[in-house]
Amino acid sequence: MELLDLRYDAAFKEFFKDKELLSSFISTITGKELEVESLQYTEEKAIDDGRSIIFDILAIDKNGRKINVEMEKNSTSSIKKRTQFYWAKAFTRGFEKKSKFKDLKETICINILGKNVFKDEVICREYVIYDRENRDRLDDSLSIYFVELQKGEESKGKSLKDLWIKLLANSKKVDDIPEETPIIKKAVSKVYQISEIDEVQLKVIEEALEESKRLDWQDDIIEKVQQEAQEKLQEKLQEKLQEEKINFARSLLDVLDDETIADKTGLDINFIKSLRM
Repeated sequence: MELLDLRYDAAFKEFFKDKELLSSFISTITGKELEVESLQYTEEKAIDDGRSIIFDILAIDKNGRKINVEMEKNSTSSIKKRTQFYWAKAFTRGFEKKSKFKDLKETICINILGKNVFKDEVICREYVIYDRENRDRLDDSLSIYFVELQKGEESKGKSLKDLWIKLLANSKKVDDIPEETPIIKKAVSKVYQISEIDEVQLKVIEEALEESKRLDWQDDIIEKVQQEAQEKLQEKLQEKLQEEKINFARSLLDVLDDETIADKTGLDINFIKSLRM
């Protein structure tokens, strides 16, 4: 049997419908003991023009904490902005006119990245809000995690975190993953179970989900084009400014000495001297 790649959204969602597996994964990555009580997949309207977001997984634990888990097979440079946007939507989800700010619950975002985004060797990292000077944490409302599978797939580590990361990175080769703990044994069994589902159906679901994310990939292209255009515009402005400086310097040649002209225009004194030749 050919096993499914959990880096695809459809397989990923099917796998983590199991609340025990999801609870173990989240607890292992965050270091916080929690138990998932419910899962939500509802589409969320994001902005007034009608664009919507669909959380891969939005879990609620028994204490009301919200945990958004996203699988990004093809990680892009926009992921850092995107996860903050998703965190904000999850954090304020259900907040209404009569709601009180004290009722806002801790919200955690876990981004599982199929391709590396960060340049160092760190596999799993957490971001929170700190005071820059004394490192005092604001509160526990915000936690954003990034897990980079490429860095962890060849890991020789045997901790539960190492095994979870290796399983998500290498689900097609789960037989190579030690099943020393009951939860990992169950996870391996789950991979085999979901691989018996009609793979064509999963791919159709996957294509529909990927289409909803294509706007983010387009954002990256637009951002790159805009940046290149800005650089070219800046280059043209510098050329124009240099030309104006030279013309101004030429107008002063008959009335000022070279040193004064260089001081007033910012041009090199040797260049000023060359204008007199």
